[in-house]
Amino acid sequence: RGAIETVKKGDIIARIHPPGRWRPGRNLLGDIVEPEEGMPYFAHLGENVIQQGNEIIATSGGLLIHRENEIVVSEVYMVPGDVSLHTGHISLDRGSVQVEGSVLTGFHVSCPGNILIKGTVEDSILTAGGDIDIDGGIMMNNTGLIRASGSVRALFGVATNIHAGLNVYIMNEINKSKVIAEGSIIGAGGQGKVIGGFLHCGKEMQATKVGSELAVPTHIRLGIDQKFLEEYKTEQARLDHSLKHIQQKLGNAPDQEVMLRYPKDKASTVMHILTIRRQLQNRISELVTTIARLERRLRQKSSPVLIVHGIIYPGTIIQCGTEEMTIHSPLSQSKISFDFENCQFKVRSL
Repeated sequence: RGAIETVKKGDIIARIHPPGRWRPGRNLLGDIVEPEEGMPYFAHLGENVIQQGNEIIATSGGLLIHRENEIVVSEVYMVPGDVSLHTGHISLDRGSVQVEGSVLTGFHVSCPGNILIKGTVEDSILTAGGDIDIDGGIMMNNTGLIRASGSVRALFGVATNIHAGLNVYIMNEINKSKVIAEGSIIGAGGQGKVIGGFLHCGKEMQATKVGSELAVPTHIRLGIDQKFLEEYKTEQARLDHSLKHIQQKLGNAPDQEVMLRYPKDKASTVMHILTIRRQLQNRISELVTTIARLERRLRQKSSPVLIVHGIIYPGTIIQCGTEEMTIHSPLSQSKISFDFENCQFKVRSL
């Protein structure tokens, strides 16, 4: 399932191979085709990693994060059991969170790194700057939220809200849920059922079955569009307002300088507000980057696709841009794409 990997101090987490020279080939006409020269790979090293020769080594234990060409080993805050009344909410300024149990109803877990849950997730709020990996499933009542700048992985999702900056992987079933992924939504490796709810992917959606024999309304939206940006821009405006309010009280000075202005009896309150300020600044920075990326992809108009290896049942509605397609009779083993040039859906057999 591509689960988050844990590394120990001193582990070799990557080897960089220098570019090599390849033999010439030939095209269909028999002409010699010279190979392109290899390019050296440059990795951007984040926290807790160093490079020695061609090897990248972890300088501390933690969770391995690899985004594009950045490699980071994130410090881990361990929760030995459930996130519950015993622990309270979990909120970190740095690093990742690993929960050995479950996240119970009403609790929050947030961090700038990854979140790894060994149990299940109930009606709660999870926010990660990286990936969220759930060994069990997600059982909510449409009031919780799972938001990751990276990908989200789980066995199943029931009545949940998921928003991923990359991909969503649900092995068995997505049931009456709202799932938004800028990349792909993949229901594979298990039952791969999608029943009811609203699913919006930027690139591709794969499943074994979509909808049900009872014609449960299942709404699928393909491709990046303006609606994708609305939530991000609304959130950014709200966070900008909150940050401005804090800056009016504390200013923009570094944390230590702000702390020196206040007496010791107010230190804990000021420190808490400064923590919120850092969290707001980090999230706003993420949103600015995300909005710029989505706006670039909007201009590219890449062709999104729905791939269903089993049956698409009646009651399923597929949208792309302003166009809509309703399934009135079962479709078996189908690939549905959108042709932007002719502004219409295309249905093919797998």
